[in-house]
Amino acid sequence: ARGGGGGDDAAGPDAHLSDLFSRLHQSVEDHAHKRASKLCDEILKVSPGDADASRAKVVTLVESARYADAVAFLEQMDDRGGLRASLAFEHAYALYRSHRLEEALAMVASSSADAPREHRAAQLEAQLLYRLGRASEAAGAYETLLSSNPSDGSDHDNTITTVANLVAALVASGREDDVADSLRRWNVGAKDSFELAFNVACGLISQKHFEEASQYLKLAKAQGEAALGDEGLTTEEIVEELLPVDCAAAFCDAALGRRNEAAIGYASVLGFSSEGDECKTSSKNTNADVVTLAVAATNLAALVGARDKRGAECFRRAEKLCDGAGVLRAELSALGVNENTKRAVTHNRAVALVHGNRLVQARDMLPVVKTQCGAFAAAALAAAVATREPREANHPDVLGESSSSSTGAAPRVASPTLPSSARSRGDTSGASPRPTPIFANIDDDIPV
Repeated sequence: ARGGGGGDDAAGPDAHLSDLFSRLHQSVEDHAHKRASKLCDEILKVSPGDADASRAKVVTLVESARYADAVAFLEQMDDRGGLRASLAFEHAYALYRSHRLEEALAMVASSSADAPREHRAAQLEAQLLYRLGRASEAAGAYETLLSSNPSDGSDHDNTITTVANLVAALVASGREDDVADSLRRWNVGAKDSFELAFNVACGLISQKHFEEASQYLKLAKAQGEAALGDEGLTTEEIVEELLPVDCAAAFCDAALGRRNEAAIGYASVLGFSSEGDECKTSSKNTNADVVTLAVAATNLAALVGARDKRGAECFRRAEKLCDGAGVLRAELSALGVNENTKRAVTHNRAVALVHGNRLVQARDMLPVVKTQCGAFAAAALAAAVATREPREANHPDVLGESSSSSTGAAPRVASPTLPSSARSRGDTSGASPRPTPIFANIDDDIPV
C-alpha cells in the first residue's frame, strides 16, 4: 500500500504509478536497494513530494551505505506535512555514519518524541555519546536501556547486543572492574556473542590480564566465524569483520613478549606480504576497519621500525591520522574514545614526521605534543629534531620554560620511536607513550 502523502491528484494514482509502487515494493522485499532507489526517483518525478516514495528513498540510500547522499536528500526535502521531522531518526543515523557526530546527537533528540522509534533512538544516542568520547554518559544510557527491556527475557538477543555495547563503554570510561557484575546483573556471558567476547577481552587487556584476554579473543574469533558464516557472509567478508579481533590478539602477543607473532598478526591485519609489500586495503570502507587498520599500522611500526618496508609504510600512515593540531580525521573519531590513545596518535604523527625528515612540520607540532603528551615527550622530540637539523639552524625555544617538570603522563623518551603496544624497541633507553587497543564494540547497525 502507498500513502501518496505529497500528491494532489484527487483521482488517486494512475496505472503507471501503481505499477511503479508495485515494483518498488518487490525491490524492497528482494533487498535490491539500487533498483529500489531508481524506482523512488521515477515515482517522485510523477508524484513530487510523495511521502512513501521519499521515505523509501531515504531507507534505500542508508541500506546502500550512501549516507552522505541520504543526508543531502533529507536536507533538500520539502518538509510540508512534517515528512522530514518524521524521518529524524533516519536523518540522525545518516549523519552518524557520515561522521558528523555532534549534528547527529542534536538530531536524534528530535526523534525521541516518536514513540515507535524511542528505543532505537536511545540506542543511537548512547552510541553517539560513546563515539564522542563521553563514555561514562554512554554507559549510563546503555544501563537505562537495559532497565527498560522486558523482564521476562523475551528480548534476550537485544539485551546481549546492548550489554556488549555497555561493556565497551565501561572499559572506555575506566570501569573495567564493573564488567563482571554487569554480565551477572543482566544474565549474559561472553559466550552469548562474539562482540561481547571481544569487548570482555578488551576489558581484560585494560587490566593487563593479557593471557586471559587471549583466550577470550580466541573464543570471539571462533564464535564470529560461525555466526557470520550462518549469516551468509563470504570467507573474505568474515575475515574483514573480525579484523578488530585479530588486531587485539596481536596486541596481547606483543604484551606477552611474543614480538614476532605480534608483528605477523599486525601485518596480516594490514594485508602485508612476508616481503613487506604495499598494504592491500579492505574492500569494505567501514569506520571499524579504518580504525583497526590505524591501530595495526601504529603498533607494527613500533615493532619493526622504519628500516623495515612494512614499518616505513606504517610511519607514513601515522602522519595522516590527525592534523598538526592533533585533531583526528573524522572517520577515526573512535580513536578519541580513549584519551591515552588520542594523545598517542598526536605523538605518533610528530614522531613519523621526524622519521620522514619533515622537520619543520615536526617542530611546529612540539607545542601540541607538550600540551597533550607532556613536557618530557616534547623535549625528546625537540632533541630528535635538533639532531637532524643543520648545525646553523637557530630556533626559538618552542617548549617555553624548562621542560624538566612534566605536566602530562607521558614517560620520558630517549629517542623518537613510535609507541608500541607492549614496549619501545630494544635499541632505545626509554619508553614512549603507548597506544592502547581500540575498546570500541564491533558495531551492529541499528535497523532503520
